[in-house]
Amino acid sequence: MQKQTTYQRLKPEDRMTIASMRRQGSSMRATAHILDRSASTISRELQRNAGLHRNAMEQAIDRK
Repeated sequence: MQKQTTYQRLKPEDRMTIASMRRQGSSMRATAHILDRSASTISRELQRNAGLHRNAMEQAIDRK
């Protein structure tokens, strides 16, 4: 019997955790383990938000 794959978007809290752990120097795998997500999910999120402008993760931390 195959396990059914379900897809779930990252919550704002997850993005804040990713940003915080990234700033602390945590690896993508460690972050993925904490959030119970795939390391590739974390990698895609970091790539999506990489750039010269302040991204949503940083803004979410500042709002806190």
